[in-house]
Amino acid sequence: MRGVLVIFVTAAMASDGWDTLWWLPSDGDVTPGKQVASHKTMPHLMFVPAGPPPAGGWPLLVFLHGQGESSPTPLPRVAIQGPPQTCGRAPGTMKMAVLSPQKPMSSQFYDNDVADNIEALVDMYVASQKLDVRRIYLTGLSQGSIGTWNLAAARPAKWAAIAPVSGGLRPPFKEAAAALKDTPIWAFHAPNDVILPVAI
Repeated sequence: MRGVLVIFVTAAMASDGWDTLWWLPSDGDVTPGKQVASHKTMPHLMFVPAGPPPAGGWPLLVFLHGQGESSPTPLPRVAIQGPPQTCGRAPGTMKMAVLSPQKPMSSQFYDNDVADNIEALVDMYVASQKLDVRRIYLTGLSQGSIGTWNLAAARPAKWAAIAPVSGGLRPPFKEAAAALKDTPIWAFHAPNDVILPVAI
């Protein structure tokens, strides 16, 4: 089955200009209009749009990847899907800064050490770039969506809104949900998801 999947993905890449992954980021300092990879504080990708920011600064979207992109997977592979893919393939369409941290395979995004590092990255970029501290958003998919729900529940004051994709809260559910009562949430989850069911 794995061989069939690889053939399918390769065909899809070739038909959509994916025959080379030219848009995957390389190491570098923050450069407006270009996504770069960095290992400061924790491995992450960072994108800041080109051009003058809006009044108050660019909004910041923090994107949490799925399990398959966890370290030791090479950091640039975090850009295979979601917002960091758009930052690489079509940077001119992104009207917000995007921070994409990479966690170790053995950790969760909501673990205190990982959460502390993500918060330190956010604070570092808010201090060094023209970002709007009132518009910091959190999203993620699969394991990153679990991270989105639970990181937001643990530190709700940090996020203007969250948009989890296929994930959920960990117990105790009532306490976690209560922590998010004032947080705007736009959640996405397929009703036929067999990996992370929409309800338990």
